[in-house]
Amino acid sequence: MRTLTVTRVVPASRDVVFEAFTDHERLSDVFGVRSCALSKHGSAEKNGLDAVREVDCGPLLGFTEEIVGFARPTRMNYKIIAARPPMDHDYGQVDFLEVPGGTKVTWTTRLGIRRKPRVLWNQWLYTTLAIAFRLTLRTVEKRAVAAETSRAAREVR
Repeated sequence: MRTLTVTRVVPASRDVVFEAFTDHERLSDVFGVRSCALSKHGSAEKNGLDAVREVDCGPLLGFTEEIVGFARPTRMNYKIIAARPPMDHDYGQVDFLEVPGGTKVTWTTRLGIRRKPRVLWNQWLYTTLAIAFRLTLRTVEKRAVAAETSRAAREVR
C-alpha cells in the first residue's frame, strides 16, 4: 500500500469549503464521477458520521465509503469498505485548516489494489486518484467561491 496526499488552498472560509467538500450530492459534478449516492445517512447529519456513500467512476473504478470521523468544519475521515477493483484501504482523511487567504485542504489516503500485477495496477490507481483528487478539489473550490460570493452579495443587500 502507498499513501497519496493532495493539498490545495481554496480562497473561501473553512465552513463553506467543508460544506462544499462533504456534500455527496454534488460529487457527481466532478469530471469522471458518474454518480454518488448515499446508501445510508449519517447518524447526526446526512453526510456526517456513519454515512455510507457509493461513488461510481465507470466500469474500472468505484467505491463504497463509510464516514468514520466527522468533526465539522476541521476534519472528515473515511474508510473504503468495498471497491472496484478490489483494494485494501486503511486510511482516508481530509483536513481543513484556516490560512491567510482561505482554507488549506489536505486530503490523504492509504490504499493498494490486490489484483496482479500489483505494481502496474497500483501505479494506475495512484495516477488516477491523484488526478481525481485534484479535480475534486478544483470543483470544491469553484462551488465554495461561488457560495461565498453569493453569501456576501446577500449580506450587502
